[in-house]
Order: sequence, then C-alpha cells, then structure tokens
Amino acid sequence: MEVFIWPIKPGMKTDFSPRIKEAQFGDGYAQRSPDGINHQLRKMNVMLSLKPQTADEALLFLAKHGGYKSFIFQPIKSSKPIAVICKKWSSDKKALKTEISAEFEEIPLSIMS
Repeated sequence: MEVFIWPIKPGMKTDFSPRIKEAQFGDGYAQRSPDGINHQLRKMNVMLSLKPQTADEALLFLAKHGGYKSFIFQPIKSSKPIAVICKKWSSDKKALKTEISAEFEEIPLSIMS
C-alpha cells in the first residue's frame, strides 16, 4: 500500500461521527448499540501548501487512488499510521504555492485495498 508523503499544515480538523444502531420502542424508549467493531472511524480535513510541482505530484497521487483505493497516512501527533481513502479534494493555485484541501476517511484495517 502506498504512503502519503507530503507535509500537511498544522491544525488538522478531525471529525468524529460514531455509527450506531437505534431501535425505537413505545413511550419514547430507544435502545442504541455500536454498528460494528469499527464504529468510531475518523474523518480528517487536511490542508497542504506546496510548490507547484510538488502539489501536482500530491494531486496525481490522490487522483490515482480515485476516491476508493486506500493508502497510508500518518496523522500529526499520532504514534501510528492509519489506512485512509480520500473521496474529496480541491486545489487553489496561487502565485508561489498551491493550496490543497482534502478529506481523509479512516477505514477499518480489514477492508484495506
């Protein structure tokens, strides 16, 4: 599996949205439980500011993975890398740098491709 090697800007935003199953019963009673063993996967919004040629390499990497192929990413201040996919990214070419914004979705290890 390939590794995402480009440096991201500090301040990465991480979203948590645990998947749960919920059954509604009478009188407003509801029973909730986790949806699977990997129900707390993260979504990370990463930002990069790269020189144009380096930015083109990063954008080519994301396009090559096409939103469905997983790759390895090392989150800032995390001791271990994780497997992610990137379904959404954008770029903004400035005079000296290209800004890239991407959303990395953590995936369970059992479905890494």
